[in-house]
Amino acid sequence: MAVTVPFVVTTLGAAPVIGVSAAWDINERGDVVGEGDETGFVWRPVTPNGTTGAVTRLSPLSTGGAPTSAAALAINSSGDVVGRSEALDAFGNPVDRRAVLWPAGGFPVDLGTLVPTGSPTSPGFLGNSEALDINDNREVVGQSDTATSGTAHAFLSLPGQPMADLALTPLDILPPGATDFSQASGIANGGGIVGEGTALDVQGNVVSRAFFSSTASPFTRTALGTLQNGSGGFLGDSRAVAVENAFGRIAGDSVPPAGGTETTPVMFKLGPFGIDPTGLAPTTGSTRAFSDAGVIVGFVGDFGDPGRRGFAFDTSDSTLTDLSSNLATPGFTILEATGVNNSGQMSAIAADAAGVSTAVLLTPQP
Repeated sequence: MAVTVPFVVTTLGAAPVIGVSAAWDINERGDVVGEGDETGFVWRPVTPNGTTGAVTRLSPLSTGGAPTSAAALAINSSGDVVGRSEALDAFGNPVDRRAVLWPAGGFPVDLGTLVPTGSPTSPGFLGNSEALDINDNREVVGQSDTATSGTAHAFLSLPGQPMADLALTPLDILPPGATDFSQASGIANGGGIVGEGTALDVQGNVVSRAFFSSTASPFTRTALGTLQNGSGGFLGDSRAVAVENAFGRIAGDSVPPAGGTETTPVMFKLGPFGIDPTGLAPTTGSTRAFSDAGVIVGFVGDFGDPGRRGFAFDTSDSTLTDLSSNLATPGFTILEATGVNNSGQMSAIAADAAGVSTAVLLTPQP
């Protein structure tokens, strides 16, 4: 796909009340999911990969009649959607975030948490969870509270099975007082899982480190390193966000070679010679998605800064494109590209002429 062609911008009309919306993922048919007015939605084109369609608002989990917020964060090729919703736990306690599956055309399913029923550390309250990705086999990953107070772990939810803890074995032996946090952000159709978890660098500093795992139990996570070469005392943080179905390459973020607290978009190449993190953009930013056509999308700049810009990086020719400079539809600035399919369509967050953040679909112009 040539990311230098002009893109037609389709606004998804997902926030008629407060006007602010976000699009978070897209599947191969061109269905887009996101949130608007604190409600999850699916936008479906009239024809596959088309630019006209309609929004369906997704029912949240029950909160016993209280107002409920929800967000749709990922969608697979069959139209199954995952995300988060306010809910009630098994004891009737309200929870802020609960991992939820919206099967295509079905009712929302509470995926639960990693907290056992009746845990002595959290009696009656089964905690928060959030589903971040789903593959075509309806395998779901995300993060969940655990029975250890204040600790969230990466989880894997397989159809018809209880939620499994991917981080029962820490990436490293951590010092006393360190929190073993982790989350899983992406899962490939072949079962490769990526995310981030607490680890130690070579100097013994506590960091957050990108990891790769598989769906086979017992789960073994492999830390993916950073862009730093080991010459400094602090080798910094990294995270893995998305993984290709076709070749298993991984997109994520890492502290830059010079160090610091900011992160830059990065691609981790897994091969017979180990892990090779390669910088994508010479500036701060984050990655969001990786298509099987070899296109990585995300944003450069600081998150929340109106000056940030959505980008597309084509791994076939190492072209980095500012999406705002390639729009066939005037009046928009692409703040962040969040998903990409093999047809070259992208889900994105744009600022309209009034500066309001709006969920949009980007479609390459024929």
